[in-house]
Parts: sequence; C-alpha cells; structure tokens
Amino acid sequence: MRSLLFAPGNRADVLAKLPRSRPDAAVIDLEDAVPADRKAEARTVAHQVTPSLVKQVRLLVRVNAPDTDHFAA
Repeated sequence: MRSLLFAPGNRADVLAKLPRSRPDAAVIDLEDAVPADRKAEARTVAHQVTPSLVKQVRLLVRVNAPDTDHFAA
C-alpha cells in the first residue's frame, strides 16, 4: 500500500471526493479530525456515505481509543 488518504468523518462533502484522488485506501477519520462536539454527526455521516464509497475505494475507519466515551458510542 502506497497511499492512505484521511478525511474527517463529519465532512460528507470531503468524503465524497475521496475516490477522485485514487488513493490505495481512504480513511474516514472519526478521531482527531473531528471536534468532540461533532462526533455523533461524524458517525451518522460515515454510516450514510460508506455504502457508496466502499464500491469505489478501499475504505478504512479510524475510531476513537477504547478507553474514551466516544468509542462505545
């Protein structure tokens, strides 16, 4: 794998553009790229865009650490 392209999970507009760059894999970032008050929104957006993105690019999701409140959500 040569390239990973990260995008914030709360930005549907940015996530939709991931396949255009033709990365080896794209990462929906639900951790550092998303402010704490937007985590729930990011999970919803990621859930909505994943079905279409997974058809176009190898897709990974970066989640919060297991010892955080956001992990269990």
